[in-house]
Amino acid sequence: MLRSFLKITGLVCIIIAVPVPAAHAGEPVKLAWENLVPKTQPLKNPLLSLTYDQAIELDTIFYWRSIRVETTDKLDELDKDSIAYRKEIKMAAAQSRKKLIKEGVDVDGVLDRFGKWQDELDRLSKLTVKNLDGKQISLAGYLLPLDFSDKGVKEFLLVPYVGACIHTPPPPANQIAFVRLKKAYKINQLYDPVWVTGRMSTKLVSKNLSLVDGSNPVEVGYILNADNISEYVQPK
Repeated sequence: MLRSFLKITGLVCIIIAVPVPAAHAGEPVKLAWENLVPKTQPLKNPLLSLTYDQAIELDTIFYWRSIRVETTDKLDELDKDSIAYRKEIKMAAAQSRKKLIKEGVDVDGVLDRFGKWQDELDRLSKLTVKNLDGKQISLAGYLLPLDFSDKGVKEFLLVPYVGACIHTPPPPANQIAFVRLKKAYKINQLYDPVWVTGRMSTKLVSKNLSLVDGSNPVEVGYILNADNISEYVQPK
């Protein structure tokens, strides 16, 4: 299962600090994505004290907690298959709890620490590098359009890797920039690699991303009012 734990764990590697490069006079500061993450103290994953098998068992309990909250008030609306699935997860969670307690694991204690760890990761993911506010910067990334027209796009999300924001979970807010262009830019496909240069603003905003199966709100830590955009070619 591990749907909850391993996705969250993947965020920890982003919480690192890299000095912001100095720019020559009159030139924009050329940034890497790591430069958008402020310094923080490393967080200890509360699951590291568990074995892999124990983490799987704990995730079953965590998952049951989440669907119990979602479905308890809607039992009358559930079909037979959904009710049967709910009972199956409930039984599996009870068995996992019994097994972990027998192995000496403080189940509720670990889950409580994990919840606090999640909350702290969420808080850290929204922190921005404040001394970038108002700076002229240049940043390479992948273009994810927020609007479409024959003339091109004027607003888009700039993200650090292909698939970001479409596959869940999305990158942390401080690893996404909302870009505004003065003139529309023609794109060839989703996730066109581009260099963007402009003035950075460290402001947390939420943007609606339209997908095939509906729209999805995405939290963004940076706004970039772009003066220039060009195709990014990976150095050989």
